Amino acid sequence: GIDRGTTNSVIAMMGEDNKTPLCRTDKTGRKTFPSVVVYDGKSNSLKAGQIAFNRRGTLPEPVVSIKSHMGDSNYSVNCGPLALSPVEVSAEILKAMREQMQAYLSGIPEYADYVVDRAVITIPAYFASNAREATTRAGELAGFKVEFTLQEPTASALYYCFKNGIDNGVFMVYDLGGGTFDVSIVRLNEGDAYVLGIAGNNYLGGDNFDDALAHHLLELLQDPDEGYDLELDINRNEEDRLRFTRLKLEAEIIKKALSSKDEHYEMADGIFKDKSGATVNLAATVTRAEFEALIS
Repeated sequence: GIDRGTTNSVIAMMGEDNKTPLCRTDKTGRKTFPSVVVYDGKSNSLKAGQIAFNRRGTLPEPVVSIKSHMGDSNYSVNCGPLALSPVEVSAEILKAMREQMQAYLSGIPEYADYVVDRAVITIPAYFASNAREATTRAGELAGFKVEFTLQEPTASALYYCFKNGIDNGVFMVYDLGGGTFDVSIVRLNEGDAYVLGIAGNNYLGGDNFDDALAHHLLELLQDPDEGYDLELDINRNEEDRLRFTRLKLEAEIIKKALSSKDEHYEMADGIFKDKSGATVNLAATVTRAEFEALIS
């Protein structure tokens, strides 16, 4: 089973006891797989996952949040020297996940002979048929026989009922992700799931929160007392866009810290050079109230 997320994805398999999910885990203990692809000039190949995630803010820029464009046959994105469709980018992510899941299972004696070649892939409830078909094509390009695509809120409700021994009920599933946000009403009737209604926004998520906070940090650094040359043209200047991407990485750190604190002080030296070549150091305190106002 694959949760193909905008920002992070997860691949897991139900264990032989039919109770315990086996979730692919990397050597650092992470279960999530960044939904990011980058062109690696040294090997002249595409890399997906954590290695691509770690290259954010560098050239060539990694491809992020491609899920929002699934089903758009006119959209393509540059990845190093390559022009890739959303299906091709998604296929690289799924292929790397398949290979890593295969390696993970090979290290568990009772699953060492398992072959990772079939999958159920989840999709947002609002995905139209073209986006659903694009997801299936990506899975097939990655080497999977895609058994079917399952709506994310349905998967969530099914798992909740499975864990709690519930056969029937009506559930609201609230899903705020990295690039998308949706709410669904799902009815479970003797194990069969029916989506009764959906609402949400295909272009709203944690990425937007990072963006808003990064603009706030940029304003702090543009203060005359800081002395930095930071009049950035983020949309048309590649170097300025990379500077802003690095600010977004700092913003993400602050956002996560404010999940458990009312106030966070972030200090980072040498995050990039300004337009005059001076090294930019960040020292900023952000309160949770300020952050909530920024994203309201």
